[in-house]
This record gives sequence, structure tokens and C-alpha cells, in this order.
Amino acid sequence: MNILKKLIFRIILSTIIIAGIGTLWHFLYELLGKPIALAWLFPVSESVWEHLKMTLWPILLVWLVLRSYISASNHPDIHKTFLCIISSTWIAEYVILSIHYILQSGFLLEHVAIDIIAYVIGIFAGQLVSVIYLLPFDLPKWIYRIGYIALALSILTMSVCSYVPPDYPIFANPEA
Repeated sequence: MNILKKLIFRIILSTIIIAGIGTLWHFLYELLGKPIALAWLFPVSESVWEHLKMTLWPILLVWLVLRSYISASNHPDIHKTFLCIISSTWIAEYVILSIHYILQSGFLLEHVAIDIIAYVIGIFAGQLVSVIYLLPFDLPKWIYRIGYIALALSILTMSVCSYVPPDYPIFANPEA
């Protein structure tokens, strides 16, 4: 039971930290003077796609920082850490986008509070799955390779689409 309490505590703590950093992440591009060199890192518009940077980068940052603070005997190896990062990110993004589009398209509900709640729920879901279903188990090495490839593709796609956004609604600024 003590292990379960520690896991729940880590999931809740990491969710709060990621959500806090992600919220700050939303405003950093503008606060830094909109440097085009950092467009790959921070949201540069109000499009749904750009807001996903508030998931990818804070999760990556928090997992790597928290990993360094956990004692060497307790922290996962770096391969498992990167697998957890990408799985947490993709699960969070899936949940966030699902809530957003179901409420927006299915029920015509749009509000910043809904977006914030969807963000927190998505981050929590990603952390929950990664911590409960990936960390405790030994996985085949090929799965870690897939994790590295998926993370690299996510970073590359996120970056390229910031500079050259495709002509699809997810990349467009919402109409005012």
C-alpha cells in the first residue's frame, strides 16, 4: 500500500508541476519578445496544434528533472524515462484533443475553463498510464527504440509545423 501511495503522490505532483509549467509555457513566447528562433519550442499562435507544445515540452522537462532528483537506485533508466515521456505526451494529447473536439463539435461548448480542465485531465491521464503501466515493468529493448523514434518524430513534427503550418483547421488560429 505504501508503494501505491507513493505512485499516486508522484502522479498528482507531476501533474500539478507539468500543468503549472505548461500554463507558463503558453505565455513565454510573447514574454520573450516573440523570437522566431524559439517558435519551435513555445506556442506561437492560438491554434490547437500550437497549444500541444504546452504538453510535449513541459512533460519532457519535468520527467528529466524529476528523474535527476530521484535516488539512483529508484529512478528508471534513461530508456524507460524517454518511453514514459512519449507515452505520457501522446496519451495527454489524445485526451486533451478528444475532450476539446467532442465538446466543441458535438455540443458546441467552448470556454477557456473547459480547455484548462481538459489539459489537466490529459496530463493526469498521461502520467497515470506512464507511472502505473510502464515504470514498474521490464520491457523489450525494441519498445524503447520505438519510444525514441516516436519522441524524435514528435519533436520534429511539432517544430516543422510551427514554421510551416499545413492548411488544416488544427493549425489555424480560431476565428475571433
